[in-house]
Amino acid sequence: MACSQRSKNTNCGATVRQLGDLYLPGPLEHVHQPTPGAEIAASIVHVAKTMAQENPFQSAGAIITDLIRENIPVDEPCTALPNIDTLAHNANYHRRKQRPLNLQFDIQDDHIPNDHIRTNNDLEGWHNRLNSRGSAQMPFYRMVALLHDEASLVPIQVRLVSDNKLKRHQSATFKNLQRKIFLYWGQYETGDKSAEQLLRSCSLLYGPNIKI
Repeated sequence: MACSQRSKNTNCGATVRQLGDLYLPGPLEHVHQPTPGAEIAASIVHVAKTMAQENPFQSAGAIITDLIRENIPVDEPCTALPNIDTLAHNANYHRRKQRPLNLQFDIQDDHIPNDHIRTNNDLEGWHNRLNSRGSAQMPFYRMVALLHDEASLVPIQVRLVSDNKLKRHQSATFKNLQRKIFLYWGQYETGDKSAEQLLRSCSLLYGPNIKI
């Protein structure tokens, strides 16, 4: 095994030969300083791959974060540790064979109401509207007055909703998006789409538009 230090400025020719459980150094010495935390980093990479296989439903990012928190001392450098995203990608790649190849399955939709897919639209809209009325550096007393004004409107809004005098405000973009989702879901319920086709159709709606 040759040293992994290869760059424009460094070309280390040190090698290690393995005989069973015995590792013998080659004739050439390392021409660079040791990388801090190399042993810890190698252990984290190995354990992360093992844990990713043993816990297929746990996020690879969460596994890496826990390992770093438990194994890397706060007061010691560990420059040998790769980027967290790279570690998570490698862990997912290592357990790729555990992923199901066939996505044909039935969705248990008894608990799914035939209503709006995203139930937090109204809450997000309220937060956005409240943020637009304030500012990032709003003083505390102005924020209290703003929240008081919002609270005073709640009884009136409840009555207007009950009387069908107040309805939701939805942008044309999201109204069209929701219409397509209901269309795909209806096609799934009638058997015109499989579960895989349903998920693929929805992914095209929410995924980025890439023009080739």
